[in-house]
Amino acid sequence: MAAWLAFAVASTAGALSCGTAPLRWESGIKPFKFDLWDVHCPSGLRVIFERAPGTQTAAIAAVVGAGAVQDPPGREGLAHLVEHLTFRTRAPGEPALWPRLWALGATFNAATDFETTTYHELFPATRLADAVATEGRRLAEPLAGVDEATFAVERDVVRNELRERNETHAFGAAWAGAFRAAFPEGHPFHRDLAGSHESLSAFTLDDARAYVKANYRPDNITMVIVGDVELAEVEGFVKALLPPALYGDPAHARPVPPPPPRPAAPPEPPADRALRRERAPVPTPELWIAWPLPGGFGRELRIAEMWSWLTGSNFYWGRFKNDDIARVNLVSWPGQQASMLICRVQLTKGDHPEAVLREVVKELPWIGGDEVYLEERVRHMKLDLLRELAFDAENPVERAMARAAYAQRTGRASAYGPMTEEVQSITGDAARELAETYLTADRARAVLIEPLAEDAQPPRPIPAAQDLATITGKQPLPPETWADLARVRHLAGMRRARLDNGLEVVAVPRPGASVVTAQLAFHVDRATTVTGIDQAADVARELRFEESPGDYGISFGVDFGPDLATFTARAGAGNLPRALEMISFGTRSLSVDWPNDKFREVRAPLWRRLEAQPETRGERAVWGALFGDHPFGHVATVDEVAAHGAGEIEAWMESVVRPENGLLVVVGDVPPDDAVAAARAALSRLGGSPGAIAAPAAVPPRAG
Repeated sequence: MAAWLAFAVASTAGALSCGTAPLRWESGIKPFKFDLWDVHCPSGLRVIFERAPGTQTAAIAAVVGAGAVQDPPGREGLAHLVEHLTFRTRAPGEPALWPRLWALGATFNAATDFETTTYHELFPATRLADAVATEGRRLAEPLAGVDEATFAVERDVVRNELRERNETHAFGAAWAGAFRAAFPEGHPFHRDLAGSHESLSAFTLDDARAYVKANYRPDNITMVIVGDVELAEVEGFVKALLPPALYGDPAHARPVPPPPPRPAAPPEPPADRALRRERAPVPTPELWIAWPLPGGFGRELRIAEMWSWLTGSNFYWGRFKNDDIARVNLVSWPGQQASMLICRVQLTKGDHPEAVLREVVKELPWIGGDEVYLEERVRHMKLDLLRELAFDAENPVERAMARAAYAQRTGRASAYGPMTEEVQSITGDAARELAETYLTADRARAVLIEPLAEDAQPPRPIPAAQDLATITGKQPLPPETWADLARVRHLAGMRRARLDNGLEVVAVPRPGASVVTAQLAFHVDRATTVTGIDQAADVARELRFEESPGDYGISFGVDFGPDLATFTARAGAGNLPRALEMISFGTRSLSVDWPNDKFREVRAPLWRRLEAQPETRGERAVWGALFGDHPFGHVATVDEVAAHGAGEIEAWMESVVRPENGLLVVVGDVPPDDAVAAARAALSRLGGSPGAIAAPAAVPPRAG
């Protein structure tokens, strides 16, 4: 069974006529489409082929409809270990999977979630058939050739990942704590995604084989292939390349199973609202607040993304007088059975976490009903979401993963069309309704992550295991792979120009790229720059736009570093002139607020605590050992940053932001001549200076 599908995604105001500048609330994103062939294999495997004519790279994503939820009791983390083991699968006398993928010139990875396991590869388009056959063999026999020695090695690799995530950076421990706080005991999400050292020690190779047999079934897998094959040839292409056990027997065809049902509502959070406490290797305490939300890929998930962005922008500019609140970040997490919104609050001391919890929740814009400009902010967020969807769609592997996940969870081969419709249907009332239903103060649950006690026991050593090289074998890149990689080029049609004020402009056309990226970068010489002044400038600088970039779906960012200062805008390709005007205005409207209260009272104390951590001290020592007295060898301290004055910072920024030091790069579906003309119109007003900053000093070779 097969079907041809095509979709177009346009701006919120529809397609724009040639030469027409987008108006306010128009994204300027040009319509784009995908040609799809939906192959339902006799085994029940679903293969969605997306034709990308003329592409120089191709991609594969495969989603298995099983993850940590399917881990047997006491075997938490088994799904993640199986994901690792599949990269060791091999036939007798040949290398393991990962060196075979490497030999194709592929970049690859995988991820295990609660409900799915995803594999993905990006490779030269000329190796499409080989890559499909290689991935097909993995999915047909995930553990072929995996013996006890290989199993032991990979289990220790997973154990090391667990230690890194939970015992070094603590992010994994905090994430797991948030899930346990938000979901009641007995819910599939009330567990550790990666397991524990105890559960890892209990695994056997037979456990892994049983898991694969139960879950790695063809009818539980969706594969998406992005490449340049005529759609009429796709079914034969897929049948010829996939192993018979994976493709299936046409005489005994099985239907593609329906997608899992979506729960009508998320579970109620645990009845106990008391603040949970856990210890992990964090430099300062962290408060993680979570709300369970409806699952699936519906409109609710997009609204949660909007609320996280809106709240993040509110809190970025400082909304708290409490000097214990150092930083607030929000993120939405998607799941089929339920989703979640998480608010991470980094604290400086953590002496009164319950008071901080009440204060943060009270200031959330949906709690008190104080977001008086909600409808206008939702318009901003809709344009932002459409821009990000279009930007992600330019990356073939990101596109393949998004489509595979969407098809696995919804049963629909089309993804970007429905997701765009969901975004466009959101209103301020819909955003408010979701918040009033699910994101209430009484549904918030929190966990306080506290630093480890001073007498905490060090991590247990990882047992010795057989060397990986003897398990997997080694395979150099063959000459044909080098040739394939050399043919992958993305700079065809590049245009270079220099404006009268000395600014260099590079325009790189990317046909079909609906979002254009423009970055104006200024060279900074670390060798002559006073230590830490770039970081002071990054904290102190202020911009005051006459019009909000968000009104036009434009994202805008500024970053000052020791080697480079950048002004970056991403916009719909039809909005390039306006994006460049905003970059130009940004370079001319820089001001300094220094030293500000937020830095003195919150950021500097947190920075000092971070400087005292072993990881930071070790990093500082490594740079010093590598570069010695060269400027690269010294990382600025907070006291060195704080020592700079406002006038010094302003003078330094003025010396850097000069056309002689600058390079503007524009990449997108814009004719190079048009991009250069827009740059000349917007940036010719940028003033010059007596001379450009000198090239950085070479790093001297280290003796010994």
